[in-house]
Amino acid sequence: MGSTLYRLGLLQPVLAAITGVINKISGDRRLSETYNILGDLYWIVGKIHQAIDCQEKAIALATQNLTSLALPLSQHTIYCLKMIEIDSLLSIGLYKIDLWELTAAADLFQSAIALAKDTSHHRWAEKATVCLALINSYLGFSKESRLLIEPIYQAILTKKVPEYTGRFAYFLQLISQTYVNLKEFEKADEMYHQALFFAQESHYTQVQAKTLNALAEINKQKDSCLLAIQHHLLAITLLESIGAKCDLAEAYCQLGLTYKKMNKQDESITNFNLAIQLFTNMQAPNQVEKVLKEKIKLI
Repeated sequence: MGSTLYRLGLLQPVLAAITGVINKISGDRRLSETYNILGDLYWIVGKIHQAIDCQEKAIALATQNLTSLALPLSQHTIYCLKMIEIDSLLSIGLYKIDLWELTAAADLFQSAIALAKDTSHHRWAEKATVCLALINSYLGFSKESRLLIEPIYQAILTKKVPEYTGRFAYFLQLISQTYVNLKEFEKADEMYHQALFFAQESHYTQVQAKTLNALAEINKQKDSCLLAIQHHLLAITLLESIGAKCDLAEAYCQLGLTYKKMNKQDESITNFNLAIQLFTNMQAPNQVEKVLKEKIKLI
């Protein structure tokens, strides 16, 4: 229920509910599941370091329970605990992307793949592979990125991906961003529109906003800057409505880049400053440095 509610954008009510009861939860599995959800909530609202702490607690509780000989575990419990361990590794990797700690993120995704590949948790290996492809595209390793992303892209086209639903919409937009970075805009646009459809169908506000912001990036590449601005502003409105500060910071940064391309220096600097303020509050120095480099080019 917690995961469903936060995808609907009800971040603050779920945060309040979980923080109010988490110290009263007994049982390592239930507690680890709750920390896993709490981590994602903290991440979305911009408390990334608290989010990492929650996921590390989730991993510790899950692995402690898996290695304990005190109680016999059912196959279902083993499955759930292993899932939490893998999912938390994947989550920390995503958090590290938002901190712009790309090498650390890549290591976490590789660990998740190693644990999940060709097991009953294989779909987590697919998600981590998408994330690793994205990292490679950011780092300029285009060949490696394509080798990872193309089989998943083809599987989506033939509807062989098992989680091709609103839940998978988040990873669809990561696939799209990878193709943007690889300058394969036709594939990126195709995936973004599918991500947007599934996000709207499932009322996944965060992904709707992230996808609109990313579509704006494609608009900008095609010199449709006015349409890009519309997409950015709608994304910002959605992100502000749910308090998603990580994605809001990125949206302001991208809006600043669009204004920069339009030679609107004042508007660009204003949005870069908003991004810098949010990233500073998140204690994300690598992101601050990245935005400052773009701002300095305008001065």
